[in-house]
Amino acid sequence: MTGFVAAIVTVIMAAGAAATPHPGKVMLFKDWSVGCDNMLRCEAVSLPTDVQEPGQLQMTILRDGGRSGELKLLLTGFGTGPDRYRLVVDRKLVDTGAIVAGADKIEIAGPDAVKVAKALAAGNMLKMQDGA
Repeated sequence: MTGFVAAIVTVIMAAGAAATPHPGKVMLFKDWSVGCDNMLRCEAVSLPTDVQEPGQLQMTILRDGGRSGELKLLLTGFGTGPDRYRLVVDRKLVDTGAIVAGADKIEIAGPDAVKVAKALAAGNMLKMQDGA
């Protein structure tokens, strides 16, 4: 995962701007689909595995365009039981937070999103655990 996610994070973290947004080329990196527009608003979406498993975690990495575009991570596909989550990359805790009752996604933004993205780029395995 190290090389592919590092490439994805590099594309998404790039800065720049143009006048009017126009979609760019969509690229595939192993199990990720990545696309940016000419204003460098980028989106990377984890692709599902060949075998769909219940509770299979899906991640979307978003970066707003422009020089100061905010990075956001969206997580979906998790069970709705716990009220907190823990994100672990290669057995190291990288983020934890609350899950709103009945929510179908978790959004991580700002410095926490950057921290998780960097851990993903350097790591091999992401797991989401109950946040007890």
